[in-house]
Amino acid sequence: MLAVEKKRGHVHPFGPSPIIQTQPGLRENALWFMFLRALVTTLLLAITLFLQIKETTVISPQDLLPVYSLLGFTYFITIFFAAILPRIQKTTLFIGSQIVYDILFVTALIYITGTQDAIFTFLYLFIIGFASIVYQRTGALYTAILASLCFSTLLILDPIESSEKHLMTLFFNNVAFFLVALLSGYLAQQFRDYRTRLTHEQESVKELEDLNKIIVSNIASGIVTTDVNNHIIYWNQAAEKITGLKFKDIYKKPLFNIFPDLKKHWIKKADSKKHVSGLRQKFVYVTTKKEELLLGFASSSLQDANQEKVGTILIFEDLTKMIEMEQNMHRSEKLAAVGKLAAGIAHEIRNPLASMSGSIEMLSHELEVSPENKKLMNIILKETDRLNKLVNEFLDYVRPEDQKMKECNVYEILEDTLTAMSMQKNKNPKIKINFEPDQKDLKILGNKEKLKQVFWNLLINATQAIEDGGTVTVRTHTTTQDLKIDISDTGCGILEDDIPKIFDPFFTTKSKGTGLGLSVVHKIIEAHHGRITVFSTPEKGTTFSINLPIKGLTPVGGDYGRH
Repeated sequence: MLAVEKKRGHVHPFGPSPIIQTQPGLRENALWFMFLRALVTTLLLAITLFLQIKETTVISPQDLLPVYSLLGFTYFITIFFAAILPRIQKTTLFIGSQIVYDILFVTALIYITGTQDAIFTFLYLFIIGFASIVYQRTGALYTAILASLCFSTLLILDPIESSEKHLMTLFFNNVAFFLVALLSGYLAQQFRDYRTRLTHEQESVKELEDLNKIIVSNIASGIVTTDVNNHIIYWNQAAEKITGLKFKDIYKKPLFNIFPDLKKHWIKKADSKKHVSGLRQKFVYVTTKKEELLLGFASSSLQDANQEKVGTILIFEDLTKMIEMEQNMHRSEKLAAVGKLAAGIAHEIRNPLASMSGSIEMLSHELEVSPENKKLMNIILKETDRLNKLVNEFLDYVRPEDQKMKECNVYEILEDTLTAMSMQKNKNPKIKINFEPDQKDLKILGNKEKLKQVFWNLLINATQAIEDGGTVTVRTHTTTQDLKIDISDTGCGILEDDIPKIFDPFFTTKSKGTGLGLSVVHKIIEAHHGRITVFSTPEKGTTFSINLPIKGLTPVGGDYGRH
């Protein structure tokens, strides 16, 4: 009696043993089974024809017609079932019916050809083996029982065979049926367990791969993988966000085409058998939006199982804001210390200077002095004015800003400042100044006089950097959020070690500088909620970039970098 298993409304024909194949897998097995049946039928047909031609006694002439009829009917059944297989819903029952038909087919073939030799008994074994693949051990045993019943019935009903031969044939064949059923069922069970474990392991590997992809894709740092020729083969989402470049656009492109400034920090000739690790550098990257970023990189070799280098993996992050915060904190600490001395210094120095200056002027007018003494008095007055100017700059720097912001046109401020520069008496004819605005309507909220002071100081610095001749270029670029002003020169540039200090008070590389000009510039830009950045290449020039908000952005302070 067949056990019944309710699964999705289907009746399991071979007991509760679970079937691991899916519907597509079962259909594929059924097709293979019918293909093998057609192949065996064709082979049997060829053997029958050969025996008929040779006129052997293996198959008697009167048995040929039944054999041909059986083979032809089997062909028809196979083609018919193969045609309707795609429409079959209960594939498990369908395969069971095919197994039953094949058992009856082999039984009929043995009956027609005679039970004396039963040369086709081995076909039962193939059917039992296939049943174990689909239905596991339980199905193989049911198939063995059906084969045993059919074959035993043939022998029992055969009046020709002796009882002793009946017993021997029955015994050995039935033992073979059940041994094959047990063995094939065991192997099928082992295969099923192996495939289940393999499936679970594949699922685990897939989950780990998915988790790895999620982590790599969502990590805040940019990750780049290159091959041995430094061509990019992987680029995560953070890298796309930082650089503004899509992976599809830079795939297989040379790394140094994307990060030109990285090349000078790179180990050009790394032995493929050596692990290059701990390479940490900072360099400037210009985004597609023309924004300069300071990126920090760490790289290491990508090695295969044989410890051979197959590429390089790089992790980078945007350090611009972090460096900015560090510099602002450092500057604030200095300002706090300087501010405590500001009021005392101002009163202690300005009052004596005023007295000295006034006294010298009175003496120069009331006394008749020699030309040499007159020259000395002028030197005293000039140096007094210089000291007074230094004190005023210092007070401008440390005094809290109380600027009145009004709508002003930066184009007009730049034009006025450049006109004033060109009208200077000591103008250097070897210096060329270019003004390249993107438009004339450059309106923002700001303090006109303070902004003019910023541009004047930066232009003075630029012209002083190219005293032997060169070009100063002023460019503007407007976006929906801010206005960018670049003031560039073709001078000697700034040393890399000096760049982080240039906005610090009293830092100067000039013999007669006060060291407060750029500090005041930085403070004014900061008060306008803007940002000033500097990028410089020694012997090539320097660019100061000012970003001023059009719609009142949050102040972001200063930034430093180097090309």
